[in-house]
Amino acid sequence: GIAEQIRSKVAVRVNTGESPRFELIKADTELLNAQKAAESASLRIAQARAALRSVVGPTLPADFQVDGSLTRSPVVPPLDELRADVLARNPELLRSQAEVRRAERQLELERLRRQPEVALKVADERDRELRDTRLGVVVSVPIWDRRQGPVAEAAALLSRSRSEEAGQQLVLLQALEGAYREYEIARTQVNALENGILREAESTMKVAEAAYRFGERGILEYLDAQRVFRAARNELIAARYALQLAVIEIERLRAPQ
Repeated sequence: GIAEQIRSKVAVRVNTGESPRFELIKADTELLNAQKAAESASLRIAQARAALRSVVGPTLPADFQVDGSLTRSPVVPPLDELRADVLARNPELLRSQAEVRRAERQLELERLRRQPEVALKVADERDRELRDTRLGVVVSVPIWDRRQGPVAEAAALLSRSRSEEAGQQLVLLQALEGAYREYEIARTQVNALENGILREAESTMKVAEAAYRFGERGILEYLDAQRVFRAARNELIAARYALQLAVIEIERLRAPQ
């Protein structure tokens, strides 16, 4: 890798007496740190692959490849449009709204049962010589039973359902606003790193590398410039990852059907 190439070049300069001994020690340290970081990254990749297989199941082959790239910056609709989508399409909220409608119908039914009920009765009696058919109307007037208990229970159920719906709506909208803020922050960081910070760090590293090759600067300045570039690149990767996570959370809350 790059660290190994740098170490080899430094070793040549030290052995020929062009550079002091401590530059080789510094190069060895940088090489060890790079190897350690590479091993740590390989372990995290293996752990992530194993976790994904445990979620998907054994149908996912062990040598699977991920098709995608963090370099593509997704774009989401404005926050007002996202709020409308969540309120209209989120399955958890739709379920709460269905519970409210069911409670409303139950309360209406219990109130209707307090009204007089009319029933039509037909009786038909037959024997060998006579057939007697009677038709009557039965009116039930609930004078004593005003169904206060069932009506109150239905009203309480409706109140609880509406409260749960309002709470669910509040939680979803707060989660959406939080995810949208994370999206905006990550998008701003990605733009800043891509369009300025990373380019400047790369340019500085190239200048330091050229100066070192021509003997105008020492290895320490070059390694410091390279470290700054790697740090900026790592920040960009982390910002892109945070951007993707925010978009995934927004899509989860929208839950299009």
